Amino acid sequence: RWGLNQIGMERAWEHLRPGCGATPRPVTVAVLDTGVDLHHPDLEARLWTNPNEIPGNGIDDDGNGFVDDVHGYDFVSLDGNPQDEDGHGTHCAGTVAAVVGDLHEVQIMPIRFVTGEGGYTSDAIL
Repeated sequence: RWGLNQIGMERAWEHLRPGCGATPRPVTVAVLDTGVDLHHPDLEARLWTNPNEIPGNGIDDDGNGFVDDVHGYDFVSLDGNPQDEDGHGTHCAGTVAAVVGDLHEVQIMPIRFVTGEGGYTSDAIL
């Protein structure tokens, strides 16, 4: 709880709850890890979808420099398939989904930047 208090999570959470007086806006949580199981039954409906990308056409439709980044990106294989090959990123995404519960405005964007053999946070920054 200490960490959540430090970042003001309680105040932010109140803005997402139904009946808070504010119109909830979609929130995208990027999970930077080993990827996410894109077909996991508890996560599939929560995956962020890039509305400007056409799946599987091999073209960077939205001009952001990443080809076919429909649900995120794989910076290990340098492609638009951030499928988890280790399970750790899926576990982290599951934690996010469990914390937000029924708040459908929250989407998960899988970003694969490490493998199951490890990596460094700085790899995601550089």
